[in-house]
Amino acid sequence: NNGFLDDELAKIRFKNTQDTMQRVKDVFTYVRNNYTCTDHDAVYMDKNLRDVIKTKSGNVAEINLLLVALLRHIKLDAYPLILSTRDNGVTSELYPLIQKYNYVICAWQINNEYHFFDASRSMLGFDRLTSDVYNGHARLITENQALAVTLDPDALQEVEKTVVFISPNDKGKLEGILSDELGYFQSYDLRYAAKKMGVNELHKSIKKSMGTDVTVDT
Repeated sequence: NNGFLDDELAKIRFKNTQDTMQRVKDVFTYVRNNYTCTDHDAVYMDKNLRDVIKTKSGNVAEINLLLVALLRHIKLDAYPLILSTRDNGVTSELYPLIQKYNYVICAWQINNEYHFFDASRSMLGFDRLTSDVYNGHARLITENQALAVTLDPDALQEVEKTVVFISPNDKGKLEGILSDELGYFQSYDLRYAAKKMGVNELHKSIKKSMGTDVTVDT
């Protein structure tokens, strides 16, 4: 009986039930915003999905498997993708041993194309992953087989734009303004640091690294 999944889906405000991509985004956003990840190093579930929903928390496998289950419950092709993060080492495509994997994300297939989601990180955007999961070989777990998938780190693109303006002040001394437009992964790291440290402490850390004659402005 999967009625508990119906109950959870009933809490989601779907913006457009006719737009499949938007429906997936709505489910992803709900799980990401309402569940807390307790462990980002797991491929097994320590509790069932009912308990995950009840506690609104779980490890990375539990949260992303819940996302898979909810998407399947609305008749979409979603699957778990198991992988090894960069700090955990690479896995072998020829000899895929389960103990070598330490992370689970959600894969959704549409028009013969896969989209990957990680609802375990509260500040991660839709259809985005953190850079550490791009570590080569991974496995897509379907009903009948485990398909080899590559999350190629060389496919990542990060663009940072830095603009510097320097001009003399009223006293004839040079003053400058530096504006830094970060790429997605750098901005994610900065948002994570701000959440963990607090904005004021982050400002102090940046100012300390750049010198005392610097003012940090968001």
